[in-house]
Amino acid sequence: MGELRPASAWAILLVASLGVFLGGAELMVVAIALPSIVPDFGGWADLGRASWIVNAYLLAYVVAMPLAGRAADLWGARRLYVAALLLFAAGSLGAGLARFAGPAAGLDWLIAARVVQGFGGGALVPLSMALASHLFRGRARAAALGVEGAATFVGMAVGPAYGAWVLLNVSIPVPGLDLASWQWIFFLNVPVALVTLLLIYVVAGGIETPRAPGKIDLVGAAIGSLGLVAGIAAVTQAGQTGWSASCSCDDAGRWSIPGSSPIGASAHRTPSAC
Repeated sequence: MGELRPASAWAILLVASLGVFLGGAELMVVAIALPSIVPDFGGWADLGRASWIVNAYLLAYVVAMPLAGRAADLWGARRLYVAALLLFAAGSLGAGLARFAGPAAGLDWLIAARVVQGFGGGALVPLSMALASHLFRGRARAAALGVEGAATFVGMAVGPAYGAWVLLNVSIPVPGLDLASWQWIFFLNVPVALVTLLLIYVVAGGIETPRAPGKIDLVGAAIGSLGLVAGIAAVTQAGQTGWSASCSCDDAGRWSIPGSSPIGASAHRTPSAC
């Protein structure tokens, strides 16, 4: 890396931290809007399914972080930061549009969009830190990494207040469209992400982190992801049926817990096998 003026390095860092701030705010902002979102998708009758509006983002956010960190070593942090920001913007747009798909399909659309949004938001954290490590040395590097780490938590702290402000104050009429206030929580992410993208090109267009040979452990990532999904699903199910609910088997040997569908048929099993 050629010598970069400290002011230029800090400008790149601050722009990169804006994306991290957006992803951190999204960790909390939807929890505030949930009472407004859920009635548009059938109400609170299926609370377990509705909880995935929040869980989907959190899981994707966590899963994306180690993958993006390794990917930065292989392909460069700046270009992947741009891709992650676009992914976050696309997920935000999809989440905002989910209401138009109707109560049933719309909830599935919203959850899927939140996964996309979470992958983008979670990837921004290690990618921005890779940029910080590349731009700074010594004590300045420690300060830069601290700024990037703090951006997530500042976003989380601001998120609830920002969400409440949008719900109470933002209502932009669009001819021919019936827009709920909660949709603007997602729609407003798009222009902010695009402005951040433009600023990244302005301040860091010629900057890229070094690359190293290797590969991503996709098998390990898949196993870890499945473990996280299984753990969250188990906690969600326990919230619906209670922690003391026991499994039962029907005559076909399929086992289930109260409130769930039977799974795993086997002709030679008996109810006592549970």
